[in-house]
Amino acid sequence: SSLGNLTNNVTTSCEENNTVIKDNETVEVVPVELTIEKVANNTLVGNNTVVNYTITVNKTGRVNATNVIVTDTLPEGLELEDYGCNITAGVSVSVVNEKIITWNITNLSDSVMFWITARTSSLGNLTNNVTTSCEENNTIIKDNETVEVVPVELTIEKIANTTLVGNNTVVNYTITVNKTGRVNATNVIVTDTLPEGLEIEGYGCNNTDVRPPDISGKTITWNIESLSDSVMFWVTARTSALGNLTNNVTTSCEENNTIIKDNETVTVTQTNLTVLKTANITNAYVGDLIEFTINVTNNGPINTSNVNITDILDERFEIMEIGNETLVNYNSTHEVIWIIPSLNINETASVCITVKLLAEGVYNNTAIVKSPDSNETNDTVNITTNKIPTHITVSNLTTYPGVNVTIQINVTADDGVPFNDNVTISFPDGSNQTVEIINGTANVTWFVPEDYSPDISNDTV
Repeated sequence: SSLGNLTNNVTTSCEENNTVIKDNETVEVVPVELTIEKVANNTLVGNNTVVNYTITVNKTGRVNATNVIVTDTLPEGLELEDYGCNITAGVSVSVVNEKIITWNITNLSDSVMFWITARTSSLGNLTNNVTTSCEENNTIIKDNETVEVVPVELTIEKIANTTLVGNNTVVNYTITVNKTGRVNATNVIVTDTLPEGLEIEGYGCNNTDVRPPDISGKTITWNIESLSDSVMFWVTARTSALGNLTNNVTTSCEENNTIIKDNETVTVTQTNLTVLKTANITNAYVGDLIEFTINVTNNGPINTSNVNITDILDERFEIMEIGNETLVNYNSTHEVIWIIPSLNINETASVCITVKLLAEGVYNNTAIVKSPDSNETNDTVNITTNKIPTHITVSNLTTYPGVNVTIQINVTADDGVPFNDNVTISFPDGSNQTVEIINGTANVTWFVPEDYSPDISNDTV
């Protein structure tokens, strides 16, 4: 019951010999001291974070400590997940209410180490107490470790590069996640869900340490192991339907299971294209040149691109000149297609084509306009083509059978302008000959048959 050298005396005697016989034994009682230390792997953490505690008990003194009791008490806000000891022989453990862990060591010669894993469940300063004692020293030895649990907040913002677009148009989304708080956010989950009408074309992250996302249908999910500040993602999608398309994004982390949300709505609409086709002449004659002008106007509400203008020509039109040649995508005898690379709101594009009228008739000439962002529209110009009123005179002459005669032919239009074209001459003997009229006149030679005698003054061209 006390320290030091304790001498225990013993004596004996008997009736026949009254000499007292003595002996003694001295026992040295030495002190046994215990020390205890508790250390956390991190004393500044977020909520729902695992903290690893290490408890070390050291024995000093020349003899072993027996019946060593080590008791660790977790406060509210720390939830026990696991525990253990670095020795197994002569060690027993009990747990009460998942808060109090008690180890009993039968015999301790040197030191022993314990570990406890606990998860934080509330904010604030959480102090964890541990005690130890032994049979040889009933003084309670104490230590504690305080862990400060601080809040971790996430914010998320999603922005589209444009919120009013046409169909089949690429939209670029930017997602920014910011972390506030004195500790990192861990296991950060960012989930972006595209609605019907948006098709994924690409995605990425500005942090190369973030592993590629998981893709499931129209949902993109990133997982960030540890976030100290902010991170930015991008998603590229192509519109495939008209209407208001809302794209939702969420984020959460291990330290804060509140789901943080944002969204961005893109309106997919058609633009209103109008077309006006005009002709410099609508009542013409065979052989006239007509210039068609096609004006296409984008009345909004969005810019458009790759505007297709198709001019379908009648087979009796001969193309003489095509304006805006650099925009022509394809042309043939009867069809010309222009591609306007871009047409902004309230902007008008003009193209033109010149044709020659080859035959009389009434022609409906239609221009068709469309773009990926608009419905098809068209406009038609009606052209009436007439034969040219002409006056033809043939020179009078006197001749004889069996000779060649030269006949002069003069052709003028109604207004007296000399005519340039081909005419067919029918001779009295039933033969025909075609001659080119240049500047209103031509000469043709005919051999008069030797047996031919009628008066031919009334024969016609």
